[in-house]
Amino acid sequence: MPAIKRFLSEVKQGRVPQTLWEYDDVGHTQDAKKELLQIFDFNSSDDVFITPKPTALVSRIIELASEPTSIVLDSFAGSGTTAHAVMAMNQKDGGDRRFILVECEDYADTLTAERVRRIINGYEYQGTQKEELLREKITWSTISKDKSHKKLLDQVQSLENLESHRFDAIKKTVKDGELIVIGETRITEKVEGLGGGFTYYTLGDSLDLDKMLTGESLPDYASIGAWLFHTATGEPLDPKASRRSRVIWARARLSMCG
Repeated sequence: MPAIKRFLSEVKQGRVPQTLWEYDDVGHTQDAKKELLQIFDFNSSDDVFITPKPTALVSRIIELASEPTSIVLDSFAGSGTTAHAVMAMNQKDGGDRRFILVECEDYADTLTAERVRRIINGYEYQGTQKEELLREKITWSTISKDKSHKKLLDQVQSLENLESHRFDAIKKTVKDGELIVIGETRITEKVEGLGGGFTYYTLGDSLDLDKMLTGESLPDYASIGAWLFHTATGEPLDPKASRRSRVIWARARLSMCG
């Protein structure tokens, strides 16, 4: 079939889209949860936002689908990954992208907007530094023979006595036929912010006409007035305007319409 041939010098520089994106390149949900655990002081990954998107994934999408001056809209902002990715991309390529996030859930301020604040201003990362102290294969003979069993336990006990002053905790696990002893140290690091700024807005409750007519939900007079004014004029009601000017403006617009 005929196809258009374009030389490299004629096309936009950047990444060529691929059908398959490996998680090594763009991450997965567990990576996204780890990102949130670094930014917020959640007790465990179970307390983290359920389905966050990794920053690497959204950054890849922005890299392919935006210009350096684009405005990126995310109508379901969730944990705020899109804003994080936009700011990271701007830092990477010197772009001037902006973002608009919309979130209706009650975590809009405490999670979505708070993540943006911390990415802009920087935050303290509280994590765990790990050092492997012992890795020993365990076989049936290891646990069935008294001497082998005791020798391994003595080795672990000796490690704990020798290294306990260096770590906050020493943990022992058995995985895939191996005994693993790991020393853990709690650390606190300052992560520098990416800079920039944003404005956080909240909207009032929506007016449900059916509920208003049945009396199930009645807004206050100011909300009804603003809604009627906007319905009649197509303009937002300026709360700073005098009552007389608002009435005259509304009458003028109604006269023009009818």
